[in-house]
Amino acid sequence: MQALLASQNARAWATTVAGAASWLGVCSAVGKLGLLPPRLARKLTHIGTGPLYMLCWPLYAAHPASRWLCASVPALAGLRFAAVGAGLLRDDALVASSSRSGWREELLQGPLWYAVAHVAATLLFWRHSPAGVLALSLLCGGDGLAEVVGAGLAGTSSGGGSGASRSAGAAGGKGSSTGHRGRRGRLPHNPDKSVAGSLACWLGGAAAALPLLAHFRAAGMFDGMGAAGAGLPAGSALLAGVLLCSAVGAAVESLPLGEADNVVVTAATALAAHAWFGF
Repeated sequence: MQALLASQNARAWATTVAGAASWLGVCSAVGKLGLLPPRLARKLTHIGTGPLYMLCWPLYAAHPASRWLCASVPALAGLRFAAVGAGLLRDDALVASSSRSGWREELLQGPLWYAVAHVAATLLFWRHSPAGVLALSLLCGGDGLAEVVGAGLAGTSSGGGSGASRSAGAAGGKGSSTGHRGRRGRLPHNPDKSVAGSLACWLGGAAAALPLLAHFRAAGMFDGMGAAGAGLPAGSALLAGVLLCSAVGAAVESLPLGEADNVVVTAATALAAHAWFGF
């Protein structure tokens, strides 16, 4: 029996690693071939890595050690970010694909926190709560899409946190028409981010989480969990919960958090999901 569990987990871990490496390879090729601008190729990595990682969760055996084995994949990625960012290793390709500025030190901020959030969500929630799925969906599909949409509509890329959507003309003078145009659609509590970016965060996170949760529910992942063992709700009840928790995550993402948003958005969404679904 132990040998069977070990074999299943070995295959699952190999699939997780291969899936992550393949996705990173595709995103890197897209950037090198010029199919997308470097900024969008980098965000493609941000958006797709988490959902693909979570799709591997059901492959692991029902054993307490499984979550730790699975979490070792983003943990190893985080260690690499830390080593390259600190100058202990040299990986110019990683710096180019994972940083906005091209400076290796940037890997110690957003990218490292991104890996930490994946490790934490896996170890804390795993397959026993929808909170982990929702948290990572907001981090990837929501926070990642926010910058793409917000910066695209504004005509300039973000210079702040990973989900920031800076508006055009932000650096312009108060009296210029460009400056006035740049202020339209910006959030009153955080002028560095836009209404469009926050809406993209909300809907992008929900769009990533809903099919994953529906698939996991159909696979029996959450059976027996929650109040009276009812498990995860279906239909409109599931949709309402996903939209509400995604809205909480989007609201937190709209705050001026800087590089800390990768962790704070994940934590806020997880807490909202745990409170709403009850497990």
